[in-house]
Amino acid sequence: MPEISKPGGARRLLSWWPAGIIALGAIALLYALRPSADAGIRPRGGAAPDSGGVSSRIRGPEIEPAAWFVYLIDISGSTHVGGRRRRSNPDANRQRDTPYNRAVGLISQSVLGLRGLTEALPQRHSVIAISSASLYQKPLCEITVPRVNLFTGGDTVGMMAGIERCDSTLRNTRWSARTDIRGALKLAGLVLEQKPGRVRGIILVSDLEETLRPGQEAAVPSLHGECVLLVPQITPAVARTPSLLDKRVEIWRQLVLEWGASRVEVRSVPAFSPGDLVRFFRECGKGKG
Repeated sequence: MPEISKPGGARRLLSWWPAGIIALGAIALLYALRPSADAGIRPRGGAAPDSGGVSSRIRGPEIEPAAWFVYLIDISGSTHVGGRRRRSNPDANRQRDTPYNRAVGLISQSVLGLRGLTEALPQRHSVIAISSASLYQKPLCEITVPRVNLFTGGDTVGMMAGIERCDSTLRNTRWSARTDIRGALKLAGLVLEQKPGRVRGIILVSDLEETLRPGQEAAVPSLHGECVLLVPQITPAVARTPSLLDKRVEIWRQLVLEWGASRVEVRSVPAFSPGDLVRFFRECGKGKG
């Protein structure tokens, strides 16, 4: 006679049925809510995602520059020897040994040299063209020199990339038919006005021959104790009449002092040295420290 199963076993099986359903539901819910492999903290309000991670890329507040430098570079035709006859081949112009191309090389030398001004880091360097209407423009390029130490490091890669971009921009800038040196100095004074820091410097690279448009009003710069370095360029015209160089340098030195510069130094392109640059701005900045 077959054995009849006891009703108690069925009751035990039915008693575990609700608990099993709940457990399976909990597992399914945890699976659905699991973090995906590419999930991160999503930005709110349409903000851009942090592609570099959150915890490892938190940046502190940006440090305000301790030194500010404005470069005024002459882009007039007199500094582009032969440039007007070579418009059909711009690459040849960029490679020629002209007063302008020599001046462009001084920008990167100056930025790298002024890193030696360790008591005035970080630094901001802005490059402005001396053109036909110099007051009406934005800087051609800007470079930030970081403060580097053993603990915080510094964005030297960004600095070198900025120097390279600036050099490329300058070498691809078209020459100007006129030269508004006063307008460029006025703009430099406006850029540096009320800037904090130990050093506020202007580096003027030009043949110092100002030629305004007919009827153009000459600007009156207003400087505020900036340190100014005059770097006169020697063009073919200056080489043919050397007395022009001395006259122009003396005239502009006196004018810059009258407009409010605390100190003016002269270094011609052949005598230019990054070491002299650092010494000049270090000594000039001591009175502001």
